[in-house]
Amino acid sequence: FLRVPMSESIKSLKINKQVFIEIGIYILLIGVAAAIRFWQLDLRAIHHDESLHLFYSWKFFKGQGYFHDPMMHGPFQFFGNRLVFSLFGVSEYTARVLYAFWGTLLVALPYFLRRELGRLGAILVATMLAFSPSFFYFSRFARNDIYIAFWSLLIVIFLWRYIQHGRFRYLCGAAAVLALSFATKETTFLFIATLGGFFLLWRFGELWKGVKDHFSLSRLSLPASCLIMIISLVLPLYTAGISFFQRPLGIVLANADEKAGLIGAPLEVKGTTVAVVAVILFLELAMVIGFRRWGWRYLVLFGIFYGIYVALFTTYLTNLAGLGTGIWGSMSYWIVQHGQNRLAQPWFYYFLLLSYYEFLPLLLGVLGGIYFIRRRDIFAVFLTYWAVVSFILYSQAGEKAPWLVLHVTLPLILLGGKFAGDVLVKWRGWRKGLLILGLAIILAFTIKLSFQASYQKNDVPTEMLVYAGGAYDLKPLVSRIEKLAQDSGQGKGIKITVDSPLSWPWVWYLRDYTNVDYPDLGKATTPPQGDVLLVAPGNEAKISPYLDKYSPGERFHQIIWFPEEYKDWKASDILKPVGWQRWWGYFWSRKTVGPYYSSDGTAYFPR
Repeated sequence: FLRVPMSESIKSLKINKQVFIEIGIYILLIGVAAAIRFWQLDLRAIHHDESLHLFYSWKFFKGQGYFHDPMMHGPFQFFGNRLVFSLFGVSEYTARVLYAFWGTLLVALPYFLRRELGRLGAILVATMLAFSPSFFYFSRFARNDIYIAFWSLLIVIFLWRYIQHGRFRYLCGAAAVLALSFATKETTFLFIATLGGFFLLWRFGELWKGVKDHFSLSRLSLPASCLIMIISLVLPLYTAGISFFQRPLGIVLANADEKAGLIGAPLEVKGTTVAVVAVILFLELAMVIGFRRWGWRYLVLFGIFYGIYVALFTTYLTNLAGLGTGIWGSMSYWIVQHGQNRLAQPWFYYFLLLSYYEFLPLLLGVLGGIYFIRRRDIFAVFLTYWAVVSFILYSQAGEKAPWLVLHVTLPLILLGGKFAGDVLVKWRGWRKGLLILGLAIILAFTIKLSFQASYQKNDVPTEMLVYAGGAYDLKPLVSRIEKLAQDSGQGKGIKITVDSPLSWPWVWYLRDYTNVDYPDLGKATTPPQGDVLLVAPGNEAKISPYLDKYSPGERFHQIIWFPEEYKDWKASDILKPVGWQRWWGYFWSRKTVGPYYSSDGTAYFPR
């Protein structure tokens, strides 16, 4: 230290102070993100989709096994929830713990992209991730999109580290996260196709030359090697894409008729044979490509990826059918669902969500795309490409839902944070002060909307993010059933009859009760026997002769729906005052034209 000139020592101390402050900011952001995500995590009733994921996680925890079903996406969340239940018990709070934990970890990831985003840009990205209304809300929600956002950003981090340093260990990390992402949700297919498409466009000339030179891939550049790694690992998982051509082939590779067999599965010997042969051929091609690039080291990448993938999809080799539902069914099932357009959302659905909730990253992202278009910053080009392609893909997808907005918002947050950080570093004087003031005001309004969306508990769904949410009536009704069970002396053995249209989320809420049935009371020919009856609308009259021993029925809300008046909007409305008035009325005061609606039920208790 004494040999170092005093000026150098002071400079070193200043750098260390800056690093200390920077790390302190990240710790503060992570702490705040954790606090707001874990606080009152059980405030809301369990959502319909949450109850599916949680009930089968609970069955797994109780030793009843797990079998992959593409309808409920990948196995990762079931393994994760089982672990949480084992460590902390089963409750509405613990049911959402892992999602909140992953949502908190996501806030820390920009730290590892400081070089690409800029130090200030990375902090701004972390700030937007911490307080984003959609990331905040779906970090407190038992769906796996928050995991996918985490995996996607982590994959980007590993690949960019590999591009910078060329160390094989970064590819190993990317292979592991790739496997976890595919084992989490099928939106990974869209992200990896987007990512691979960028590397293909970036290094197309080099790759084409390598193919022409007798398939020589061993000397490819690091960016081109990223694409080769992706193709050599995930190509077999895209095999079901050939089902788009099943009609010309005259075979069924992705079944769309529930009566004929499993949705997404190949039918008959011909369809199954073509599917199996295609997977084997794609697997062989992938391995040839991998060996051409890395030789025997490729087995390490292959072993990491498929070791994780096979272990999760087959439940540690106890469900070998999981290989078929995973490698083929994961894609084919959602190809079928894409064609059905189940939720019937308009093409501008994500633009509405972004403009209502993620206006800060939307504004900064658009400005950032324009700002970086003439600058030779390949990472900014990638973020712009990622944002544009994601918006197009998800806007054209057959199924649109509010939780999917995370995948459109993530690249916008990264691009917007990088742009704002670059500009704040370069600008001086009043322009910089004005920008800081503007960002602070918009961020404050964003935080207000975040808390409003995540902590609202009433039965009036004024937030578009609350889609098919569990009504607040559910929690008091569950408490009343628990009290009746305790007072009657029957405990968990009390007899409960739930009309089958109301099954979810009651299957989750009544999981510990041992005497529950779920008949279709609309077709009942015998008196219902439950001490408690939960009856779907329209079926009360059909069982009215059997209701003498019950007190008068009490109506309750079960699932609440946002009034989707925007489905009638037209593109031409944007140019009219009525269009702007509608948009502004909801943006500023959450004013809706149509009333909300709900799926109701009637509860009957003993006299």
